[in-house]
Amino acid sequence: MKIIHLSDVHLTGNGSDLFCGNPQQRFDACIAHVNSRHGDADLCVITGDLTHYGEEQAYIRFKACVEKLVMPTELLLGNHDNRHTFLKQFPDRSTSPGGFVQAVFSIGDHRIVLMDTNEPGTHAGHYCQQRLRWLENALIDGSGQPNLLFMHHHPMPVGVASMDRIGQQDGDALRALLARHSPSIRHMFFGHCHLPLSGSWRGIPFSSIKSLNHPLLPEYDEPTISIADTSPHYAVVFVSDESVVVHHEEFLFDGRRWDGIGTTVAAWSDQPASK
Repeated sequence: MKIIHLSDVHLTGNGSDLFCGNPQQRFDACIAHVNSRHGDADLCVITGDLTHYGEEQAYIRFKACVEKLVMPTELLLGNHDNRHTFLKQFPDRSTSPGGFVQAVFSIGDHRIVLMDTNEPGTHAGHYCQQRLRWLENALIDGSGQPNLLFMHHHPMPVGVASMDRIGQQDGDALRALLARHSPSIRHMFFGHCHLPLSGSWRGIPFSSIKSLNHPLLPEYDEPTISIADTSPHYAVVFVSDESVVVHHEEFLFDGRRWDGIGTTVAAWSDQPASK
């Protein structure tokens, strides 16, 4: 199974620039890259901050963009999103009791679990009792299938002070639930940090990726974020019975390549799509 993981698009309603670049242009470039190189993917998941201000026009723009992806695509909410406005433009998206944008479904031998950590009025993540009950039931009803979890906010500290301040704020109950079900959770994917990071928590592997528009630098002890115009990327995830492997593709890179003996080959963009 191949899954594409994107995050933190931060589209604006008027198509304006934001921090490092133009979110619309970068999202379009990313979509074209994904379609060209990974059109055979089984699924694409975008883990939140679809827009920057949560306005209706931004979701209209986002919908026009995301419909260009050639594979099935699932959308999650981040702290910059507005649940009501999102659902107005995407009324067909699955919701759990309480109107949270959550879903669980199977692809092959795995179950995909999509979690809504958005809480209006704060940039921090929250996962209330209603959502916890839904997640508990989703994991209990798994019929022995391994689970791949996707969410916006990281459920555990990641060692970057500015991000941990706005990570999962009521996380004790969520972490306890995840720990109880850790044998059935193969991997957790999240965004929010705008950084490439990976590791494991209580035996559960996890990974995150850069923002498509404005990545951060890992200022580990600083209380404020540090935005930097490093090359954004998306993740290509290969899932098999034996492994979960996460690759990062820098979709804006258009430089030269060299073979193993130092010969210039071609610009990366001239290469055929991977299979």
